[in-house]
Amino acid sequence: MIFSLDTGNDIYSIIKYNDDDHKTVFLKTLNEQRLEGEFCDIAIVVEDVKFRAHRCVLAACSTYFKKLFKKLEVDSSSVIEIDFLRSDIFEEVLNYMYTAKISKSPTGKDDLGQRFQLSLPQNL
Repeated sequence: MIFSLDTGNDIYSIIKYNDDDHKTVFLKTLNEQRLEGEFCDIAIVVEDVKFRAHRCVLAACSTYFKKLFKKLEVDSSSVIEIDFLRSDIFEEVLNYMYTAKISKSPTGKDDLGQRFQLSLPQNL
């Protein structure tokens, strides 16, 4: 519990609480929503493959997307095309943003990290 409220005496009690699992559950739920297309508010097209995502996740993980979204004034029907990499590589980057896991090492990961302005693990 984060806080409790006793309306009888109008006393508010704040309890410190740290849920270490929250971030894991939060990312897992966002990824499930992405995979189901729920609450997604952006589409990214790479090599004619459409990827649905949440702008807040992309912008939080990548200054490239943060700057792009600010510049373009995108809305929930926006589609952005990326023409500088393959769709399978973008899928790995997107999966990493939502899961903090990469199933295979993308070729040219240093260039990829620079293009998207995101930090990829050094041991890939």
